[in-house]
Amino acid sequence: MIDYRTQRFEEEVRDADAVIDLVGGETQKRSFQVLRRGGKLISAVSGPDQHLAQSHGVEAAFFLVNVTSQYLAEIASLVDGGKLRTRVGAILPPRGRARGSFHAGTRTASAERKDRAYRRSKLSD
Repeated sequence: MIDYRTQRFEEEVRDADAVIDLVGGETQKRSFQVLRRGGKLISAVSGPDQHLAQSHGVEAAFFLVNVTSQYLAEIASLVDGGKLRTRVGAILPPRGRARGSFHAGTRTASAERKDRAYRRSKLSD
């Protein structure tokens, strides 16, 4: 866990696979430092500096989603009504120092059981 009030994330994180920028500005510029070569920075705030991305050997893109409370309420209603089902691939607990990782792949029955047990333990906390 990084406390942004007392720590600079770029001094704590290295070789992240991806950064999702929701702040922009100076924070976005500093975010390039934490990516591994070939990593990706996606910003929902502003178009990333492509020259900076190239100098760090990463890809960067701007992605804007028009999220409103009305849309979120509609989605919640669909979930609550059973018309929209979500599928959680995995819940990964934090491990030690922050480090970027990407989780993908097929799920085994054993992994599914472990995920369900972990979720149940977190709900009972």
